[in-house]
Amino acid sequence: MMSRRGLLWLSTGLAMLGLAGCETVGVYRFRLTVEIDTPRGVRDGSSVMQVRYGVSYNINGGGQQADVDLDGEAVFVDLGDGRHVIAVLGHPLLRSGAYEQRFLPADAFFPDYSSLRQIRALKASGKKLQGAADLAVEQIPSLATFERPADPTSARVVYGRAIRMVADGAGERETRVHIDEIAEVFGAGYALRRVRLEIVPENTPITRQIKQRLPWLNDPNVMKNPGWALLPELSRIVINLLVSK
Repeated sequence: MMSRRGLLWLSTGLAMLGLAGCETVGVYRFRLTVEIDTPRGVRDGSSVMQVRYGVSYNINGGGQQADVDLDGEAVFVDLGDGRHVIAVLGHPLLRSGAYEQRFLPADAFFPDYSSLRQIRALKASGKKLQGAADLAVEQIPSLATFERPADPTSARVVYGRAIRMVADGAGERETRVHIDEIAEVFGAGYALRRVRLEIVPENTPITRQIKQRLPWLNDPNVMKNPGWALLPELSRIVINLLVSK
């Protein structure tokens, strides 16, 4: 049992941090399936992930914040002939937005809201997420590939959101654009068909296979310094979006 002094120190520590706790709204498992058109038919891959939605409270007047945890990994689609596409867990080409898409199930079922408002809407609905939905273009994670699968330096984003310099009357400015270079990289007849999200039973196993698909993810010469620091920045960002920590 914690002593009174221990409780006092704990209360003081929480007050200093400005935290008053977190309410878990729900824990859900979902399957994300990516379908790619190829000249030889549709190829697909899927990944089961788990997300926990919650609300944290700040006693210093900061109000409420969304508290979200994601457990899972990117979707690997084997295109054959040693080539692949990976739906990573974010957008590597957004400088401030290479974040995990932790709100993905809520995005699919509550598209008119964002972050904390989605969690509030989920709570108001009875905390139920069920069914399946095709993701809208703006909800789809970026698609990447390693052009040489055995080479972690060869990452390339082939579909998704990006920041580009655009010329206007005042010079150049940064703007967000949507890129689709799937056919350019893989050839005519290759295209994203759809990305589908489905809520699955809570006992469905979470997918753990990306390290088998890309064995160098287990290589400390790649994943730790000095090797890690020598990788191109894009490769490091893509790799960090393969598995949710």
